[in-house]
Amino acid sequence: MGVRAHPRRAYDIHGMRPGDAGAIHVLSLEGDLVSSFAEVYPTSNPIIRHHLSQGHIACLEGAGLVLHAPQNLPQLRAYDATGVLRWWLEMKGFQPLPVYETPTGRARVGNCRVR
Repeated sequence: MGVRAHPRRAYDIHGMRPGDAGAIHVLSLEGDLVSSFAEVYPTSNPIIRHHLSQGHIACLEGAGLVLHAPQNLPQLRAYDATGVLRWWLEMKGFQPLPVYETPTGRARVGNCRVR
């Protein structure tokens, strides 16, 4: 989970829970959920969703952007303060940890099999 504060406005939190609408959550300074954004990997398998959606965030306050770098995908995504995807780029030569979803709905992460 990543946390980035905005002075006098809110916190951007990266993390997922079952049923979350997005991977980045904006919280008020009092801790109330304001909004959620950033695509969560579309699968019903929670292990695959977690491994392909988790990552790191950073705020570019001067540009009004929140950057999201999924840990196991070769992408960097930029969202504006309202959660709209403004741009993304693909990182050439990126070597992610292999994450597989089997036809039976099981997950495989690296060399480990997970239920």
